[in-house]
Amino acid sequence: MKKLALVLILITLSCIRGFSQTHISGIISGNATWNIAGSPYIIDGNTEIQPGIKLTIEAGVIVKFTNNTTLLIDGELDAVGDSSDHIIITGSSNNPAPGDWENLHFSSSSVSASYDAQGNYISGSIMKYCDISYGGQLNYGNLEIESSAPHIERCSIMHGSSDGICLKKGYSKIVNCYLSENSGSGIYSSHQGIYNDIYINNNTIYNNGNGGIYVDEMWQYTLFITNNNISENSNSGIYVNSSGGSGSGTINIEDNVIDNNFAVTGGGIRISPGFNVAISCNIIQQNESDNNGSALYLEGGYNPYTHTITGNTIINNTSYYGDAIFLSYMTDYDISIEINNNFISNNSVSVNHSIFRIDGSSSGSIFNISNNTVARNSGSFTFYLHTFSGHINQNNIYNYTTYEIYNQNSSGSENIDATNNYWYGTIYIDDKIYDFFDDGGLSIVNYHPVLTDSVNVIICGPTVITGTGSIPSKNTDFTVYPVPARDIFIIETQPEYTGSTMIMYNLSGQVLMKHQLKENKTVIDISSIPKGTYLLKLFNDRTVSVKKIIKE
Repeated sequence: MKKLALVLILITLSCIRGFSQTHISGIISGNATWNIAGSPYIIDGNTEIQPGIKLTIEAGVIVKFTNNTTLLIDGELDAVGDSSDHIIITGSSNNPAPGDWENLHFSSSSVSASYDAQGNYISGSIMKYCDISYGGQLNYGNLEIESSAPHIERCSIMHGSSDGICLKKGYSKIVNCYLSENSGSGIYSSHQGIYNDIYINNNTIYNNGNGGIYVDEMWQYTLFITNNNISENSNSGIYVNSSGGSGSGTINIEDNVIDNNFAVTGGGIRISPGFNVAISCNIIQQNESDNNGSALYLEGGYNPYTHTITGNTIINNTSYYGDAIFLSYMTDYDISIEINNNFISNNSVSVNHSIFRIDGSSSGSIFNISNNTVARNSGSFTFYLHTFSGHINQNNIYNYTTYEIYNQNSSGSENIDATNNYWYGTIYIDDKIYDFFDDGGLSIVNYHPVLTDSVNVIICGPTVITGTGSIPSKNTDFTVYPVPARDIFIIETQPEYTGSTMIMYNLSGQVLMKHQLKENKTVIDISSIPKGTYLLKLFNDRTVSVKKIIKE
Protein backbone atom coordinates (compact mmCIF):
# COMPACT_ATOMS: atom_id res chain seq x y z
CA MET A 1 0.00 0.00 0.00
CA LYS A 2 2.88 2.38 0.73
CA LYS A 3 4.41 1.68 -2.68
CA LEU A 4 1.12 2.54 -4.38
CA ALA A 5 0.88 5.78 -2.43
CA LEU A 6 4.40 6.74 -3.49
CA VAL A 7 3.55 6.11 -7.16
CA LEU A 8 0.43 8.26 -6.86
CA ILE A 9 2.47 11.06 -5.31
CA LEU A 10 5.04 10.91 -8.12
CA ILE A 11 2.30 11.00 -10.78
CA THR A 12 0.71 14.00 -9.08
CA LEU A 13 4.03 15.89 -8.93
CA SER A 14 4.71 15.08 -12.56
CA CYS A 15 1.35 16.52 -13.60
CA ILE A 16 1.93 19.65 -11.56
CA ARG A 17 5.36 20.08 -13.14
CA GLY A 18 3.89 19.53 -16.61
CA PHE A 19 1.57 22.53 -16.12
CA SER A 20 4.08 24.79 -14.32
CA GLN A 21 5.23 28.00 -15.90
CA THR A 22 7.05 31.12 -14.77
CA HIS A 23 6.20 34.61 -15.98
CA ILE A 24 9.08 37.07 -16.41
CA SER A 25 9.08 40.81 -17.03
CA GLY A 26 11.13 43.84 -16.04
CA ILE A 27 14.56 43.89 -14.40
CA ILE A 28 16.62 40.88 -13.33
CA SER A 29 18.66 42.51 -10.58
CA GLY A 30 20.17 39.46 -8.88
CA ASN A 31 21.89 36.33 -10.17
CA ALA A 32 19.21 33.87 -11.28
CA THR A 33 18.82 30.36 -12.69
CA TRP A 34 16.00 29.22 -14.93
CA ASN A 35 15.55 25.48 -14.52
CA ILE A 36 13.25 22.68 -15.62
CA ALA A 37 11.06 23.07 -12.56
CA GLY A 38 10.03 26.56 -13.64
CA SER A 39 9.82 25.86 -17.36
CA PRO A 40 8.41 27.19 -19.61
CA TYR A 41 9.47 30.75 -18.82
CA ILE A 42 7.05 33.22 -20.40
CA ILE A 43 8.52 36.64 -21.20
CA ASP A 44 5.48 38.91 -20.81
CA GLY A 45 7.30 42.23 -21.14
CA ASN A 46 10.71 43.60 -22.05
CA THR A 47 13.27 42.15 -19.65
CA GLU A 48 16.79 43.31 -18.75
CA ILE A 49 19.68 41.41 -17.19
CA GLN A 50 21.42 44.25 -15.39
CA PRO A 51 25.18 44.90 -15.59
CA GLY A 52 27.08 42.64 -13.18
CA ILE A 53 24.21 40.12 -13.06
CA LYS A 54 24.34 36.57 -14.46
CA LEU A 55 21.36 34.61 -15.74
CA THR A 56 21.85 30.86 -16.14
CA ILE A 57 19.43 28.87 -18.30
CA GLU A 58 19.71 25.11 -17.83
CA ALA A 59 19.40 22.33 -20.38
CA GLY A 60 15.86 21.47 -21.45
CA VAL A 61 14.32 24.80 -20.44
CA ILE A 62 11.75 26.39 -22.75
CA VAL A 63 11.61 30.19 -23.00
CA LYS A 64 8.62 31.76 -24.78
CA PHE A 65 8.36 35.42 -25.75
CA THR A 66 5.06 37.22 -26.16
CA ASN A 67 4.59 39.76 -28.96
CA ASN A 68 6.84 42.86 -28.93
CA THR A 69 9.15 41.56 -26.20
CA THR A 70 12.92 41.26 -25.98
CA LEU A 71 15.55 40.11 -23.52
CA LEU A 72 18.28 42.75 -23.12
CA ILE A 73 21.55 41.30 -21.83
CA ASP A 74 23.53 44.08 -20.13
CA GLY A 75 25.14 41.50 -17.84
CA GLU A 76 26.00 37.86 -18.54
CA LEU A 77 23.95 35.06 -20.10
CA ASP A 78 24.94 31.41 -19.61
CA ALA A 79 22.54 29.33 -21.71
CA VAL A 80 24.05 25.87 -22.20
CA GLY A 81 21.95 22.88 -23.15
CA ASP A 82 23.35 19.55 -24.21
CA SER A 83 23.20 17.43 -27.35
CA SER A 84 20.09 15.54 -26.27
CA ASP A 85 18.35 18.31 -24.32
CA HIS A 86 18.44 21.67 -26.07
CA ILE A 87 17.25 24.99 -24.68
CA ILE A 88 14.22 26.16 -26.70
CA ILE A 89 13.75 29.91 -27.23
CA THR A 90 10.74 30.87 -29.32
CA GLY A 91 7.49 32.81 -29.46
CA SER A 92 4.46 32.06 -27.31
CA SER A 93 1.98 31.67 -30.17
CA ASN A 94 0.41 28.28 -30.77
CA ASN A 95 0.77 28.96 -34.50
CA PRO A 96 4.30 30.33 -34.73
CA ALA A 97 5.33 32.74 -37.48
CA PRO A 98 8.50 34.77 -38.16
CA GLY A 99 8.51 37.99 -36.14
CA ASP A 100 6.35 36.69 -33.29
CA TRP A 101 8.76 38.35 -30.85
CA GLU A 102 11.69 40.76 -30.97
CA ASN A 103 15.09 39.28 -30.08
CA LEU A 104 17.85 38.51 -27.63
CA HIS A 105 19.98 41.66 -27.50
CA PHE A 106 23.56 41.48 -26.21
CA SER A 107 24.46 45.10 -25.51
CA SER A 108 27.90 46.69 -25.39
CA SER A 109 27.91 46.29 -21.60
CA SER A 110 27.28 42.53 -21.70
CA VAL A 111 30.09 40.21 -20.64
CA SER A 112 31.97 38.96 -23.70
CA ALA A 113 33.41 35.46 -23.92
CA SER A 114 37.07 34.87 -23.15
CA TYR A 115 39.30 32.16 -24.61
CA ASP A 116 42.55 30.40 -23.88
CA ALA A 117 45.61 30.52 -26.14
CA GLN A 118 44.21 27.66 -28.26
CA GLY A 119 40.91 29.48 -28.80
CA ASN A 120 38.87 27.34 -26.40
CA TYR A 121 36.01 29.02 -24.52
CA ILE A 122 36.77 29.78 -20.88
CA SER A 123 34.11 32.12 -19.52
CA GLY A 124 31.66 34.91 -20.29
CA SER A 125 28.35 34.98 -22.14
CA ILE A 126 27.61 31.78 -24.01
CA MET A 127 24.77 30.16 -25.92
CA LYS A 128 25.27 26.47 -26.71
CA TYR A 129 22.73 23.89 -27.84
CA CYS A 130 20.01 26.53 -28.06
CA ASP A 131 17.18 26.43 -30.63
CA ILE A 132 16.09 30.01 -31.35
CA SER A 133 13.19 30.64 -33.71
CA TYR A 134 10.46 33.02 -34.92
CA GLY A 135 11.97 36.27 -33.65
CA GLY A 136 13.35 39.24 -35.56
CA GLN A 137 10.42 41.61 -35.12
CA LEU A 138 12.78 44.57 -34.63
CA ASN A 139 14.62 43.79 -37.92
CA TYR A 140 17.80 43.21 -35.91
CA GLY A 141 17.83 39.42 -36.05
CA ASN A 142 16.85 36.64 -33.68
CA LEU A 143 20.15 37.49 -31.98
CA GLU A 144 21.36 41.09 -31.92
CA ILE A 145 25.00 41.43 -30.84
CA GLU A 146 26.17 45.00 -30.27
CA SER A 147 29.86 45.76 -29.62
CA SER A 148 30.22 42.52 -27.68
CA ALA A 149 31.18 38.89 -28.22
CA PRO A 150 29.06 36.14 -26.70
CA HIS A 151 30.17 32.65 -27.71
CA ILE A 152 27.58 31.05 -30.02
CA GLU A 153 27.98 27.29 -30.58
CA ARG A 154 25.79 24.41 -31.78
CA CYS A 155 22.71 26.59 -31.91
CA SER A 156 19.84 26.41 -34.38
CA ILE A 157 18.70 29.90 -35.41
CA MET A 158 15.71 29.76 -37.73
CA HIS A 159 12.55 31.34 -39.09
CA GLY A 160 13.42 34.92 -38.18
CA SER A 161 11.57 37.77 -39.87
CA SER A 162 14.94 39.50 -40.39
CA ASP A 163 18.43 38.03 -39.92
CA GLY A 164 19.46 34.98 -37.96
CA ILE A 165 22.29 36.85 -36.22
CA CYS A 166 22.77 40.61 -36.56
CA LEU A 167 26.22 41.94 -35.61
CA LYS A 168 26.41 45.66 -34.81
CA LYS A 169 30.14 46.00 -34.21
CA GLY A 170 29.73 42.55 -32.68
CA TYR A 171 32.57 40.05 -32.96
CA SER A 172 31.32 36.70 -31.73
CA LYS A 173 32.76 33.32 -32.54
CA ILE A 174 29.92 31.54 -34.33
CA VAL A 175 30.70 27.83 -34.61
CA ASN A 176 28.82 24.63 -35.47
CA CYS A 177 25.48 26.42 -35.79
CA TYR A 178 22.56 25.90 -38.15
CA LEU A 179 21.13 29.17 -39.56
CA SER A 180 18.21 28.62 -41.89
CA GLU A 181 15.02 30.07 -43.34
CA ASN A 182 15.49 33.56 -42.00
CA SER A 183 13.96 36.32 -44.12
CA GLY A 184 17.17 38.33 -43.96
CA SER A 185 20.70 36.92 -43.93
CA GLY A 186 21.90 33.94 -41.98
CA ILE A 187 24.59 36.18 -40.46
CA TYR A 188 24.51 39.94 -41.08
CA SER A 189 27.06 42.52 -40.01
CA SER A 190 25.45 45.93 -40.19
CA HIS A 191 26.79 49.12 -41.75
CA GLN A 192 28.23 50.03 -38.34
CA GLY A 193 31.21 47.94 -39.41
CA ILE A 194 33.64 45.38 -38.00
CA TYR A 195 36.02 46.51 -35.27
CA ASN A 196 37.43 43.15 -34.16
CA ASP A 197 38.26 39.82 -35.78
CA ILE A 198 35.24 37.62 -36.46
CA TYR A 199 35.26 33.81 -36.68
CA ILE A 200 32.46 32.02 -38.56
CA ASN A 201 33.41 28.34 -38.54
CA ASN A 202 31.79 24.95 -39.22
CA ASN A 203 28.25 26.24 -39.66
CA THR A 204 25.45 25.25 -42.02
CA ILE A 205 23.93 28.44 -43.46
CA TYR A 206 20.99 27.36 -45.59
CA ASN A 207 18.05 28.90 -47.44
CA ASN A 208 18.12 32.44 -46.07
CA GLY A 209 16.40 35.28 -47.92
CA ASN A 210 19.12 37.96 -48.07
CA GLY A 211 22.40 36.12 -48.29
CA GLY A 212 24.17 33.44 -46.32
CA ILE A 213 26.78 35.79 -44.82
CA TYR A 214 26.34 39.51 -45.55
CA VAL A 215 28.91 41.99 -44.21
CA ASP A 216 27.75 45.51 -45.03
CA GLU A 217 30.88 47.33 -43.87
CA MET A 218 34.39 45.99 -43.35
CA TRP A 219 37.26 47.81 -41.71
CA GLN A 220 40.80 46.99 -40.61
CA TYR A 221 40.21 43.64 -38.91
CA THR A 222 40.04 40.04 -40.19
CA LEU A 223 36.99 38.03 -41.14
CA PHE A 224 37.56 34.26 -40.96
CA ILE A 225 34.96 32.18 -42.84
CA THR A 226 36.06 28.55 -42.70
CA ASN A 227 34.58 25.05 -43.02
CA ASN A 228 31.00 26.20 -43.55
CA ASN A 229 28.27 24.75 -45.74
CA ILE A 230 26.64 27.81 -47.35
CA SER A 231 23.81 26.63 -49.59
CA GLU A 232 20.62 27.77 -51.33
CA ASN A 233 20.65 31.34 -50.06
CA SER A 234 19.31 34.29 -52.05
CA ASN A 235 21.50 37.36 -52.64
CA SER A 236 24.93 35.64 -52.55
CA GLY A 237 26.41 32.90 -50.46
CA ILE A 238 28.97 35.39 -49.08
CA TYR A 239 28.76 39.15 -49.69
CA VAL A 240 31.26 41.59 -48.17
CA ASN A 241 30.94 45.27 -48.99
CA SER A 242 32.74 48.52 -48.28
CA SER A 243 30.76 51.45 -49.59
CA GLY A 244 33.80 53.75 -49.65
CA GLY A 245 36.10 51.20 -51.27
CA SER A 246 38.94 51.94 -48.87
CA GLY A 247 38.59 49.25 -46.21
CA SER A 248 41.91 47.84 -45.03
CA GLY A 249 40.72 44.58 -43.50
CA THR A 250 41.47 41.00 -44.52
CA ILE A 251 38.97 38.35 -45.60
CA ASN A 252 39.89 34.67 -45.36
CA ILE A 253 37.39 32.33 -47.03
CA GLU A 254 38.72 28.79 -46.74
CA ASP A 255 37.52 25.20 -47.00
CA ASN A 256 33.82 26.00 -47.42
CA VAL A 257 31.16 24.36 -49.58
CA ILE A 258 29.33 27.22 -51.32
CA ASP A 259 26.61 25.88 -53.57
CA ASN A 260 23.20 26.55 -55.06
CA ASN A 261 23.11 30.21 -54.02
CA PHE A 262 21.49 32.82 -56.26
CA ALA A 263 21.92 36.58 -56.69
CA VAL A 264 21.39 39.17 -59.37
CA THR A 265 25.16 39.79 -59.10
CA GLY A 266 27.67 37.51 -57.36
CA GLY A 267 25.92 34.23 -56.66
CA GLY A 268 28.70 32.37 -54.82
CA ILE A 269 31.06 35.02 -53.39
CA ARG A 270 30.84 38.79 -53.88
CA ILE A 271 33.43 41.17 -52.44
CA SER A 272 33.16 44.79 -53.49
CA PRO A 273 35.29 46.79 -53.29
CA GLY A 274 38.62 46.57 -51.50
CA PHE A 275 40.26 44.42 -48.80
CA ASN A 276 43.00 41.85 -48.78
CA VAL A 277 41.30 38.63 -49.83
CA ALA A 278 42.31 34.96 -49.66
CA ILE A 279 39.85 32.50 -51.20
CA SER A 280 41.27 29.00 -50.89
CA CYS A 281 40.29 25.33 -50.85
CA ASN A 282 36.57 25.93 -51.36
CA ILE A 283 34.03 24.04 -53.43
CA ILE A 284 32.06 26.72 -55.30
CA GLN A 285 29.41 24.97 -57.34
CA GLN A 286 25.95 25.29 -58.88
CA ASN A 287 25.57 28.95 -57.97
CA GLU A 288 23.59 31.24 -60.26
CA SER A 289 23.47 34.92 -61.11
CA ASP A 290 21.37 36.97 -63.48
CA ASN A 291 24.35 39.19 -64.25
CA ASN A 292 28.05 38.97 -63.44
CA GLY A 293 29.77 36.62 -61.04
CA SER A 294 27.77 33.41 -60.68
CA ALA A 295 30.86 31.93 -58.97
CA LEU A 296 33.00 34.95 -57.96
CA TYR A 297 32.65 38.72 -58.14
CA LEU A 298 35.65 40.69 -56.85
CA GLU A 299 36.43 44.41 -57.09
CA GLY A 300 39.54 46.33 -56.16
CA GLY A 301 39.28 49.49 -54.10
CA TYR A 302 41.26 52.58 -53.18
CA ASN A 303 44.19 51.04 -51.31
CA PRO A 304 46.97 48.56 -52.19
CA TYR A 305 45.67 44.99 -51.84
CA THR A 306 46.64 41.38 -52.36
CA HIS A 307 44.06 38.93 -53.66
CA THR A 308 44.67 35.18 -53.89
CA ILE A 309 42.32 32.61 -55.37
CA THR A 310 43.93 29.22 -54.92
CA GLY A 311 43.09 25.53 -54.61
CA ASN A 312 39.36 25.95 -55.29
CA THR A 313 36.97 23.69 -57.19
CA ILE A 314 34.70 25.99 -59.23
CA ILE A 315 32.16 23.94 -61.18
CA ASN A 316 28.66 24.03 -62.67
CA ASN A 317 27.95 27.71 -61.98
CA THR A 318 25.57 29.55 -64.33
CA SER A 319 25.39 33.23 -65.31
CA TYR A 320 22.34 33.99 -67.40
CA TYR A 321 23.35 37.46 -68.62
CA GLY A 322 26.91 37.89 -67.42
CA ASP A 323 30.27 36.32 -66.56
CA ALA A 324 31.10 33.43 -64.22
CA ILE A 325 34.20 34.97 -62.58
CA PHE A 326 34.17 38.77 -62.64
CA LEU A 327 37.38 40.53 -61.54
CA SER A 328 37.45 44.31 -61.71
CA TYR A 329 40.57 46.24 -60.62
CA MET A 330 40.27 49.51 -62.48
CA THR A 331 41.74 51.86 -59.88
CA ASP A 332 45.41 52.85 -60.09
CA TYR A 333 46.59 51.19 -56.88
CA ASP A 334 49.15 48.41 -56.49
CA ILE A 335 47.07 45.25 -56.45
CA SER A 336 48.53 41.76 -56.78
CA ILE A 337 46.13 39.06 -57.94
CA GLU A 338 47.27 35.43 -57.72
CA ILE A 339 44.99 32.83 -59.33
CA ASN A 340 46.52 29.38 -59.14
CA ASN A 341 45.81 25.66 -58.65
CA ASN A 342 42.07 25.97 -59.25
CA PHE A 343 39.89 23.43 -61.06
CA ILE A 344 37.34 25.41 -63.11
CA SER A 345 34.97 23.31 -65.16
CA ASN A 346 31.44 23.01 -66.59
CA ASN A 347 30.50 26.62 -65.87
CA SER A 348 28.19 28.28 -68.38
CA VAL A 349 27.62 31.89 -69.36
CA SER A 350 25.49 33.70 -71.92
CA VAL A 351 26.45 34.82 -75.41
CA ASN A 352 29.09 37.59 -75.47
CA HIS A 353 30.15 36.79 -71.93
CA SER A 354 33.10 34.99 -70.38
CA ILE A 355 34.26 32.47 -67.82
CA PHE A 356 36.89 35.01 -66.66
CA ARG A 357 36.12 38.71 -67.14
CA ILE A 358 39.23 40.62 -66.05
CA ASP A 359 39.37 44.42 -66.02
CA GLY A 360 42.71 45.82 -64.87
CA SER A 361 44.09 49.32 -64.67
CA SER A 362 46.68 51.10 -66.79
CA SER A 363 49.02 50.81 -63.81
CA GLY A 364 48.95 48.93 -60.54
CA SER A 365 47.05 45.67 -61.03
CA ILE A 366 49.23 42.62 -61.80
CA PHE A 367 47.66 39.21 -62.52
CA ASN A 368 49.46 35.89 -62.20
CA ILE A 369 47.22 33.11 -63.53
CA SER A 370 49.03 29.78 -63.30
CA ASN A 371 48.60 26.04 -62.70
CA ASN A 372 44.84 26.05 -63.22
CA THR A 373 42.69 23.61 -65.14
CA VAL A 374 40.09 25.62 -67.05
CA ALA A 375 38.13 23.04 -69.02
CA ARG A 376 34.72 22.22 -70.49
CA ASN A 377 33.22 25.63 -69.76
CA SER A 378 30.65 27.11 -72.16
CA GLY A 379 30.20 30.67 -73.42
CA SER A 380 31.68 33.11 -75.90
CA PHE A 381 35.03 33.67 -74.16
CA THR A 382 37.18 31.82 -71.64
CA PHE A 383 39.38 34.83 -70.77
CA TYR A 384 38.06 38.31 -71.61
CA LEU A 385 40.99 40.63 -70.87
CA HIS A 386 40.74 44.41 -70.67
CA THR A 387 43.75 46.54 -69.61
CA PHE A 388 45.40 43.30 -68.55
CA SER A 389 48.92 43.20 -67.13
CA GLY A 390 50.57 40.01 -65.97
CA HIS A 391 50.90 36.39 -67.04
CA ILE A 392 48.76 33.41 -68.03
CA ASN A 393 51.20 30.49 -67.83
CA GLN A 394 51.31 26.78 -66.98
CA ASN A 395 47.54 26.22 -67.29
CA ASN A 396 45.46 23.47 -68.85
CA ILE A 397 42.98 25.15 -71.22
CA TYR A 398 40.19 23.49 -73.16
CA ASN A 399 36.66 24.91 -73.36
CA TYR A 400 33.53 24.99 -75.50
CA THR A 401 33.93 28.72 -76.02
CA THR A 402 34.33 30.67 -79.26
CA TYR A 403 37.60 32.21 -78.04
CA GLU A 404 39.90 31.00 -75.31
CA ILE A 405 41.55 34.44 -75.01
CA TYR A 406 39.68 37.53 -76.16
CA ASN A 407 42.17 40.38 -75.88
CA GLN A 408 40.94 43.96 -75.47
CA ASN A 409 44.28 45.58 -74.62
CA SER A 410 44.77 48.43 -77.07
CA SER A 411 47.55 48.46 -79.67
CA GLY A 412 50.73 49.97 -78.23
CA SER A 413 49.88 48.78 -74.72
CA GLU A 414 51.24 45.66 -73.08
CA ASN A 415 51.19 42.42 -75.05
CA ILE A 416 49.71 39.47 -73.18
CA ASP A 417 52.02 36.69 -72.01
CA ALA A 418 50.09 33.42 -72.49
CA THR A 419 53.11 31.19 -73.08
CA ASN A 420 53.68 27.67 -71.79
CA ASN A 421 50.06 26.56 -71.49
CA TYR A 422 48.73 23.14 -72.39
CA TRP A 423 45.89 23.49 -74.89
CA TYR A 424 44.77 19.85 -74.83
CA GLY A 425 46.12 19.18 -78.29
CA THR A 426 44.27 22.07 -79.97
CA ILE A 427 45.78 22.35 -83.45
CA TYR A 428 44.48 25.73 -84.50
CA ILE A 429 45.26 27.82 -81.43
CA ASP A 430 45.22 30.98 -83.56
CA ASP A 431 41.53 30.43 -84.21
CA LYS A 432 40.88 30.45 -80.45
CA ILE A 433 42.68 33.74 -79.80
CA TYR A 434 41.39 37.22 -80.65
CA ASP A 435 44.11 39.90 -80.76
CA PHE A 436 46.07 42.23 -83.10
CA PHE A 437 45.80 39.76 -85.98
CA ASP A 438 42.01 40.04 -85.86
CA ASP A 439 41.83 43.76 -85.03
CA GLY A 440 44.76 46.08 -85.66
CA GLY A 441 43.69 48.27 -82.75
CA LEU A 442 44.65 45.57 -80.24
CA SER A 443 47.89 44.27 -78.75
CA ILE A 444 49.27 40.77 -79.36
CA VAL A 445 48.71 37.58 -77.37
CA ASN A 446 51.99 35.65 -77.24
CA TYR A 447 51.24 31.97 -76.74
CA HIS A 448 54.41 30.27 -78.03
CA PRO A 449 55.93 28.07 -76.76
CA VAL A 450 53.08 25.71 -75.87
CA LEU A 451 53.30 22.74 -73.52
CA THR A 452 53.06 19.26 -74.97
CA ASP A 453 51.85 17.66 -71.74
CA SER A 454 49.28 18.67 -69.17
CA VAL A 455 50.04 20.49 -65.93
CA ASN A 456 49.38 18.94 -62.53
CA VAL A 457 46.89 21.09 -60.64
CA ILE A 458 46.88 20.68 -56.87
CA ILE A 459 43.50 21.23 -55.21
CA CYS A 460 43.78 21.88 -51.47
CA GLY A 461 46.85 19.80 -50.81
CA PRO A 462 46.67 16.08 -51.63
CA THR A 463 44.17 16.09 -54.52
CA VAL A 464 45.98 16.13 -57.87
CA ILE A 465 44.19 16.63 -61.18
CA THR A 466 46.14 15.70 -64.29
CA GLY A 467 44.88 17.09 -67.60
CA THR A 468 41.11 17.31 -67.74
CA GLY A 469 40.89 14.54 -65.15
CA SER A 470 37.66 14.19 -63.24
CA ILE A 471 35.87 16.66 -61.02
CA PRO A 472 37.80 16.53 -57.76
CA SER A 473 36.33 16.26 -54.30
CA LYS A 474 37.44 18.53 -51.52
CA ASN A 475 37.86 15.44 -49.29
CA THR A 476 39.90 12.62 -50.76
CA ASP A 477 39.63 10.10 -47.95
CA PHE A 478 36.23 8.80 -49.10
CA THR A 479 34.01 8.81 -52.15
CA VAL A 480 30.26 8.38 -52.45
CA TYR A 481 28.22 7.21 -55.43
CA PRO A 482 25.82 7.29 -57.14
CA VAL A 483 24.83 10.93 -56.65
CA PRO A 484 21.91 11.40 -56.62
CA ALA A 485 21.09 8.09 -54.94
CA ARG A 486 17.85 6.21 -54.52
CA ASP A 487 17.57 3.26 -52.13
CA ILE A 488 21.30 2.74 -51.59
CA PHE A 489 24.62 4.44 -52.00
CA ILE A 490 28.16 3.11 -51.87
CA ILE A 491 30.88 4.63 -49.77
CA GLU A 492 34.51 3.86 -50.62
CA THR A 493 37.44 4.70 -48.36
CA GLN A 494 41.17 4.48 -48.71
CA PRO A 495 42.48 1.37 -46.87
CA GLU A 496 43.94 3.41 -44.03
CA TYR A 497 40.45 4.75 -43.26
CA THR A 498 38.80 1.35 -42.83
CA GLY A 499 37.22 1.25 -39.38
CA SER A 500 36.07 4.86 -39.46
CA THR A 501 32.56 5.84 -38.44
CA MET A 502 30.19 7.41 -40.97
CA ILE A 503 27.36 9.56 -39.60
CA MET A 504 24.49 10.84 -41.75
CA TYR A 505 22.80 14.12 -40.79
CA ASN A 506 19.90 16.10 -42.17
CA LEU A 507 20.44 19.81 -42.75
CA SER A 508 19.03 20.56 -39.29
CA GLY A 509 21.91 18.65 -37.74
CA GLN A 510 19.79 15.66 -36.67
CA VAL A 511 21.60 12.32 -36.76
CA LEU A 512 19.79 9.85 -39.03
CA MET A 513 22.26 6.99 -39.11
CA LYS A 514 25.63 5.79 -37.85
CA HIS A 515 27.65 3.07 -39.56
CA GLN A 516 31.12 1.70 -38.89
CA LEU A 517 32.97 1.11 -42.15
CA LYS A 518 34.53 -2.34 -41.70
CA GLU A 519 35.62 -2.61 -45.33
CA ASN A 520 36.89 -0.11 -47.87
CA LYS A 521 33.64 -0.42 -49.86
CA THR A 522 30.32 -0.41 -48.01
CA VAL A 523 26.72 -0.40 -49.28
CA ILE A 524 24.46 1.90 -47.22
CA ASP A 525 20.68 1.31 -47.24
CA ILE A 526 18.74 4.61 -47.29
CA SER A 527 15.39 3.24 -48.47
CA SER A 528 13.66 4.45 -45.29
CA ILE A 529 15.06 8.00 -45.52
CA PRO A 530 12.96 10.69 -47.29
CA LYS A 531 14.10 12.44 -50.46
CA GLY A 532 16.37 15.39 -49.82
CA THR A 533 19.92 16.61 -49.26
CA TYR A 534 22.00 15.20 -46.42
CA LEU A 535 25.51 15.52 -44.99
CA LEU A 536 27.85 12.60 -44.48
CA LYS A 537 30.66 12.93 -41.97
CA LEU A 538 33.51 10.46 -41.73
CA PHE A 539 35.26 10.34 -38.35
CA ASN A 540 38.54 8.67 -37.57
CA ASP A 541 41.30 9.34 -35.07
CA ARG A 542 42.89 12.02 -37.30
CA THR A 543 40.25 13.97 -39.09
CA VAL A 544 36.65 14.73 -39.89
CA SER A 545 35.63 14.80 -43.56
CA VAL A 546 32.31 15.93 -44.99
CA LYS A 547 30.38 15.26 -48.18
CA LYS A 548 26.84 15.81 -49.38
CA ILE A 549 24.50 13.09 -50.61
CA ILE A 550 21.24 13.72 -52.44
CA LYS A 551 18.43 11.17 -52.36
CA GLU A 552 15.98 11.44 -55.22
